[in-house]
Amino acid sequence: MNTNIPITQIAEQVGFKNSSYFIKCFNEYEKITPKLFRDKYQVLTTHRWDIKD
Repeated sequence: MNTNIPITQIAEQVGFKNSSYFIKCFNEYEKITPKLFRDKYQVLTTHRWDIKD
């Protein structure tokens, strides 16, 4: 979530030889693509002190 490492490199680091297959598996499990997941949760985990009631 909190990294700028490319998705292709993350796929390799977790053992996938094919980043497209990693994205497909991730999407099936999380019901969202890795990029959208990162975008969604980076927003939630940064600048929480800026949120006002």
